Amino acid sequence: MSCLRRWALARSSLDHQTRALSRQSLGASSQPRSVLSGIWLPTGGLTAAEVESGHGKLIRAGFVRQAQSGIFQTLPLGLRVQQKIEALLDKHMQSIGASRLALSTMTSEALWRKSGRLEQASSELFRLTDRRKIPLMLSPTHEEEITTLVAGTRLSNKDLPLRLYQTTRKYRDEMRPRHGLLRSREFVMKDLYTFDASVESATDTYQEVSGAYQAFFADLKLPILVAEASSGDMGGDHSHEYHLANPIGEDTVVTCGSCGYTASDQVAAARPAGHQQANRDITLADFCVWRGITKDRKTLVNAWYPQRGHSSEDADVNVNAVNQAVPELDTSIGDPLRFLSEARGGQADVPPATLGVCPLSWAMSPHVSPW
Repeated sequence: MSCLRRWALARSSLDHQTRALSRQSLGASSQPRSVLSGIWLPTGGLTAAEVESGHGKLIRAGFVRQAQSGIFQTLPLGLRVQQKIEALLDKHMQSIGASRLALSTMTSEALWRKSGRLEQASSELFRLTDRRKIPLMLSPTHEEEITTLVAGTRLSNKDLPLRLYQTTRKYRDEMRPRHGLLRSREFVMKDLYTFDASVESATDTYQEVSGAYQAFFADLKLPILVAEASSGDMGGDHSHEYHLANPIGEDTVVTCGSCGYTASDQVAAARPAGHQQANRDITLADFCVWRGITKDRKTLVNAWYPQRGHSSEDADVNVNAVNQAVPELDTSIGDPLRFLSEARGGQADVPPATLGVCPLSWAMSPHVSPW
């Protein structure tokens, strides 16, 4: 009897613990709901044009509201997302010894005139004058400000390497704001500025920073393309861009599925055939072909592209990209072989000339290079 009593007491204690945990779980699950109820989420007062745009989901969900063309108000929910991204950036920047600061939104035109960039960027600048008629502007970027700031502190070698970063608002008078937050006149940008005592140290810093950026995007679980790029008017020996493939993208990135080479179309360089040993023999079975014909009906165009699984659908080829490589292409002909055969009396086995192109298809603007 005593054994049964002890078992009953143990079971009663277990039931009590189970009920207690259940109540705690219910309390924890209700907490986010109470927090959410305290956040302002405006969803009314929207026009059809606003909710049907590419960024309409953010507007409908109460993340942002558009104030005017290219200018958006960040609402509480959108600000929470932004703060989480900034916190993740802080984590990875601090992991490489970078300190955060905030530079002034307003800057002097004199600094930009001294660097030689004032006239180059004048069409995109928001310019104004103060009551003393001193020309000022809203900063589109802060290279002039940060170099002037650091130069005035009289750094010594023991202060180097120095790594400073900021996440602040920038302003550019875009001629045609579009795609919502992607091409706006006011935006939040994160900048990292590094100062080193030698070229070797600067190269080491560049590699370390690149690793931090890649770790940041890995935490976001975004399929980022790291592409070699032009340094632009700032100059430099190394430059990489981080791209997210998207149908509304405005840049073109060329990549190789075999060796991993990735570069923007501005700096991409073709490599000679056989620069690496193939793991296996490549046959025609590994490729699909899309065919077209030129407007003069004298040249058959073959667009070769890698086989993807067991599908050989023509949807893998961007006809507009092929047309860029072959401007004389007639895209209105659906079956060029049949058309050519009829035009030549049923003999189209050997056309007068053939032109091959190899489209590298991406969700962004596909690039085509001669075969």
